[in-house]
Amino acid sequence: AGCATGPVFEKTEPIPAGSAQLYLYRAPSPLGALPNQVFIDGAQESISLPNGAWRRFVLPPGPHTLIVRNIFAMTYCGASPITLNLAEAQNTYVRSQMLLGSMVGAIVTSLKCTMNVQPEATALPELANLRQAQ
Repeated sequence: AGCATGPVFEKTEPIPAGSAQLYLYRAPSPLGALPNQVFIDGAQESISLPNGAWRRFVLPPGPHTLIVRNIFAMTYCGASPITLNLAEAQNTYVRSQMLLGSMVGAIVTSLKCTMNVQPEATALPELANLRQAQ
């Protein structure tokens, strides 16, 4: 239920004139299968980002805030919110990833969610295996 069903990422889309593009993706993980909630610029309604998925946002250039948290709104991914300064006619890539937080014996007691800007050389190969969130 927490997996993306859209098309597999093939290449970046052309950037509309006067705009910037943000590619937000979630590295596939057996941990935290439920989708994350994404909030851009203080939006009240969240956008779903399933495990192993990506989304493209066309935004005006300049500063934007990004909050990513788990579906139960208990864990924020990385420093939250983060501010991205998007440049006109450029792509920016942000990876969200679920990692083991702590364990007691063989039992996972917490998960840690990270969120980091990635260079294009890292992001494009990672995006290649992901499906677009619907």
